[in-house]
Amino acid sequence: INVGGKYSNPNTSVGGEVTYGTTIMPFDFKAVASDLKVMSNYFSTLDANGTSSGGENGLTLSGSSKSLDVFNIRGSDLSKASNLTINAPSGATVLINVDGTSDKISNMGFNIKGTDKQKVIFNFYQATSLTFSGVGIQGSVLAPLAAVNFSSGSIDGTMIAGSLSGRGSSNDFLFNGILPVTSSQGVPEPGVTMLLAGSLIGGGFFFGNMRRKQVRY
Repeated sequence: INVGGKYSNPNTSVGGEVTYGTTIMPFDFKAVASDLKVMSNYFSTLDANGTSSGGENGLTLSGSSKSLDVFNIRGSDLSKASNLTINAPSGATVLINVDGTSDKISNMGFNIKGTDKQKVIFNFYQATSLTFSGVGIQGSVLAPLAAVNFSSGSIDGTMIAGSLSGRGSSNDFLFNGILPVTSSQGVPEPGVTMLLAGSLIGGGFFFGNMRRKQVRY
């Protein structure tokens, strides 16, 4: 972990080195933060081509595109659901746009059919507060505006957030789906794709997945 500012890890362990006072970074956090916010907002404008059904007992998302299946769901519905089932063709990327400024996922089961969790990403494009508890998230999370409280559970995927607190664990299943990209001005760039994967921490953004399994924050 490269730290340019302050870092505190009470009652936690890091499976590697922590370097303080870093001045040379492999990327510009301000630029990355700006781009991720633009991307998250742009993804939220994509037309949904998948369908959703169900309620508190469980939500089912069904898509048929072999490349990109887009779903728009309410954060309030996701927070109440006890189970989430995702049906999409093998190899398809699944983009789930979730509205709401204060969202949560707790005590919810996941069932992915056809595609796999490394192709699934949840885009909390409005959330400034995001809570995960007692859940094993199958897929990646894009929440560039959110303060994430990950009190318990795990994520099998990449996480991008404004800040992160809690003792949730991260497993090494980086997002490898393919999504359309926008320029920094928010204009789509035809033919350009983005693979969200990596392991970066700092500058107010948590981006990625620790390279060691079961790393606790």
